[in-house]
Amino acid sequence: MALDPNTWTLKTQEAVNSAVSAATAAENPEVTPDHLVVALLSQDSGVVLPVVRKIGIDPVSLRNRAADAVGALAHSYGTKTSISKDLTDVLSKADAERTSMGDDYLSTEHLLLALVAVDESLPPPVAAFPRSTGTSSSPRCRR
Repeated sequence: MALDPNTWTLKTQEAVNSAVSAATAAENPEVTPDHLVVALLSQDSGVVLPVVRKIGIDPVSLRNRAADAVGALAHSYGTKTSISKDLTDVLSKADAERTSMGDDYLSTEHLLLALVAVDESLPPPVAAFPRSTGTSSSPRCRR
């Protein structure tokens, strides 16, 4: 599984740490893919912002939608924040992408590919990413 930070690039470590910190600060019981989307879209340097722009999605709008989804999450006072099953699935998919590409390190590109590949049961804005088989027909995924 991809939960070994020693195999993550610096940008991936920063994004995951930022997602965990944000969830902890908001007293969310779990770190979700939406926390990761906010973290990835908040990185000024790197490949995520240019790629998101290239596929025709406004990164500010997407980040705001992810932040709104994070804001709607439950709060749990006095408990430890953990990685959600959905985020674990994203990390596992990212690691599978890394392996299939023959890469040694898990990068933000792999995270982005994993977020694109997740199924539509995940909450928006993760589901807003176009799928590898084309843009989703789900109403919540339309731009």
